[in-house]
Amino acid sequence: GTSTAYVASKGALNAMTLALARSLAPAIRVNAVAPGLVDTRWHIDRFADRAAYEKFLETYKASVPLAKVANAEDVADTAIWLLEGAAHITGEIIMVDGGRHLIQHVCRNHNGAVTIGVHDVAVGDCHAHDFDRFSEIHHLHPRMAGRQ
Repeated sequence: GTSTAYVASKGALNAMTLALARSLAPAIRVNAVAPGLVDTRWHIDRFADRAAYEKFLETYKASVPLAKVANAEDVADTAIWLLEGAAHITGEIIMVDGGRHLIQHVCRNHNGAVTIGVHDVAVGDCHAHDFDRFSEIHHLHPRMAGRQ
């Protein structure tokens, strides 16, 4: 299987967040929380052993700007903040991903092949060393083993 249905469902939720925020304002605020990697038992159970999971986490942390993995409380704190303290915010998709969304982009190499890499806005280029770091994380995850 591919992740096409999963990606499509996430895109639909993002679009619905924006559409509902437009149509329900000013009476109702609509926002979404979009967590990245969250350290949970569900995720741990996908690995063969704890050592493999710990290696995956360390590699992931080295690849994101905030150098940490979110936990359930991080995601809950964001939702509570939106409910209790963000009275002037609507139509936003709040990413709780340690900044990963800042660095991961789809890039095309000189042959036109699509890769996931880090795009440097100032230079307008994808950096191979950053792609290698993403690729290392990608292949450490058991569901991604053998995928390009």
